[in-house]
Amino acid sequence: MDNWQGDKDFFAMISLYQKMGPGDVHRQLLARLYTDDIEFQDPLHQVSGIDNLTTYFAELYENVLELSFNFHHGFRKGDEGCVHWTMTYRHKNLYGGRRDIIVHGVSLLTWREDKVCRHRDFFDAGELLYEHIPLFGWGIRKLKERLT
Repeated sequence: MDNWQGDKDFFAMISLYQKMGPGDVHRQLLARLYTDDIEFQDPLHQVSGIDNLTTYFAELYENVLELSFNFHHGFRKGDEGCVHWTMTYRHKNLYGGRRDIIVHGVSLLTWREDKVCRHRDFFDAGELLYEHIPLFGWGIRKLKERLT
C-alpha cells in the first residue's frame, strides 16, 4: 500500500491523536492503538509499556493548553508504515500560552496484528521546544542560520 487512504489501522491512529489532548490522556484510550508492550521513542524520550506511555503522555500534556495534529500522508507495507504529520500546540510556559508552536514530524510504525507495537517519532527538538526558550532559543536559531 503506498498511502494510508482506506487503511483502518492508520485511521485508528489518526482518530486517537485527534481525540487525545490536554486532560484526556488515559490508558484505555491508548490501549485501543498500542500493544501492552509498546516501544515508543522520540528525540527526547524512550518509553516501554502502555502504562509508562500513558504516564509519559499525561506528563507531556500537563502544561499544554491546546494541541492538534494534521496528518498529511503515509504508507504501509505489511506490518510497517510511516506517517507524516504537523503538530500545533500552545504551552502555558512558552510565550505565555499565546502563540502557536508548529512541529513537523514523521512517525515510523510497526504493527502486530491490529495494534502498534513500535512507534518512533522523528522531529526537530529545537522546533518543538529549544528554539522557544528565551536566550537558549536565540542561540539555536543563530546556529541554524549559520549552518544553512
